[in-house]
Amino acid sequence: APSPYIKFERRLSSFPEIAIDDIDNTPLYPINFKDIWRIIHILFKATIPTYLSSINDFLTGLISLSFVGKYGSPQELAGSILANTWANVFCLGILFSVNQGFAVVGSQLFGAGRLRDAGVLYQRTLIILAILLIPIVLSMIFAEQILIWFGLNYETSLNVGLYLRYLIPSIISLSLFDCTKFFLMSQEHFYFQGLMQAILVPVHVGLNFLFVAQQEMPVKGAALAKSVTDFLTAFILVSYVHFSKVLGESWIHWTKESLQHVWQFLVQSLIIGSNMYVEWISYEVSVFIASFLNDDRITGAHGIAITLTLVIFMLPYSGSTA
Repeated sequence: APSPYIKFERRLSSFPEIAIDDIDNTPLYPINFKDIWRIIHILFKATIPTYLSSINDFLTGLISLSFVGKYGSPQELAGSILANTWANVFCLGILFSVNQGFAVVGSQLFGAGRLRDAGVLYQRTLIILAILLIPIVLSMIFAEQILIWFGLNYETSLNVGLYLRYLIPSIISLSLFDCTKFFLMSQEHFYFQGLMQAILVPVHVGLNFLFVAQQEMPVKGAALAKSVTDFLTAFILVSYVHFSKVLGESWIHWTKESLQHVWQFLVQSLIIGSNMYVEWISYEVSVFIASFLNDDRITGAHGIAITLTLVIFMLPYSGSTA
C-alpha cells in the first residue's frame, strides 16, 4: 500500500557549503485541526509586521508623489511618477528578487541550524547587490537621455532624470535594508523592521514638507526626502542587528568565504525571485505605456492608481513571504 506520507527532498547541490539534503515526512491524514489553527496563528503574527514593512516601502514613495502633485506642475508629477516606476522595474525589482532568493536559502540554513553559513550567505548576497548596483546606478544617471531617445516628452524626461539622480542613495539604502530585513525574517524576527518603518513615516512627511513645500523643490525635494528616509531606515536596522546581537552566531565578521560561488548563487537567486519580479512589473509596465501617450495628466493619474494597487497587493504577498 502506498505510504500516507509526502516526501519533499530539498537539494542545493550547486553550493557545497550550503548543500542541504533533507527529507520531511508530512502526514496526509488524519487532519490535525489543532496544529492547523496553531500554524494559522503563527502565520498571522508574522504577516502583520511583514505587511507593515512591505507597505511602507511603497507608502513613502506615494507620500513623496503626493507632495509633488500638490506643489508641482503636471509635468513634474508625471516625471516623478515615471521615475518612481523606473526605480521599481529596473532597480528595486531586480535587487529585491536577489534578496528573495537569499530569504529562501537563508531560511533553510537557519532551519538546519547552520547559523554561520547563513551569515556567510548574507555577506555573499551583499556582494552580489553591490555588483548589480553598478549598472543600475548607471541606468538611473542616463535615464533622461534614454527616454528622450525613445521619444518621450522632453520636459517629462528631464524631470525623470532629475528625480532618479537624487534617488540613487534611496536605491542603495533599500537594497541593504531589504537584504537585512529578510535575514531577520529568515530567523523568525518579524517585528522591529515594520514598527521602525511605521515610526519613520511622520519623519518622511516632515522631510517632504521641508524640501518640497518650504524649499520649493518639487522633483528634487521629493527624491531627497525619500533618500534621507530610506538611508535612516537602513542605518537604524543594521545598527539594531549589530548592537542587539539578535542574530547571534549568524552575524559574523567579513570572511573570504563569501566570495565563493557568487555567480552560482546569483543565478539561483534570480530564478527563485523571478516570479516576484514578473508579478511586480506586470503592474508597473503599464505606466511606461501610458507615458508614451505624452499626456502628463494621464501618466500622473495612472501612476498613482498603480501605486495604490501595489499597496493592496502587498497584503497577500506579505502572507506568502511570512
